Amino acid sequence: MKDISHRPLETMETGILSSPAFATIEGIETRKIYPSGHKFFAQGQPASGVYLLYAGGVQLSITDGDGGELVLGLATPGNILGLSATVSGKCHEETAKATAACQAGFITGKDFLHFLGSHPEAAFRIVQVLSDRVAIAFEQLSSIQRGGHRRAPQ
Repeated sequence: MKDISHRPLETMETGILSSPAFATIEGIETRKIYPSGHKFFAQGQPASGVYLLYAGGVQLSITDGDGGELVLGLATPGNILGLSATVSGKCHEETAKATAACQAGFITGKDFLHFLGSHPEAAFRIVQVLSDRVAIAFEQLSSIQRGGHRRAPQ
């Protein structure tokens, strides 16, 4: 399983965001503790917002064409869950399920997009995060193909 470590706003605590931007995040998020096994969202479900993971771990997986589960990686503190679906306005590409008790802040899609429009440095950082995720996906696909895991044509 590949660690997909993405830093919160990637990572908020390292000072990537300005103080006003960080204060805005704190004002629009709702923090909660989620139990182990909690499903944040499911593959194919419309996005309602993003989760900023502060503590715990979240398994990201997809269901393949045969109905089997393929684990994509583990989100760790600092990761943003539901980012690409929220920004694109599309459905979630994966399922996110807590592997342990988690603390996460939830920001509605509307509030998150408004935040990005008001804070260009955060919007630029999100572009970088999404680009990193695309690169990781290509790397994973490439390693599957090199490993001989391609399915035979039908």
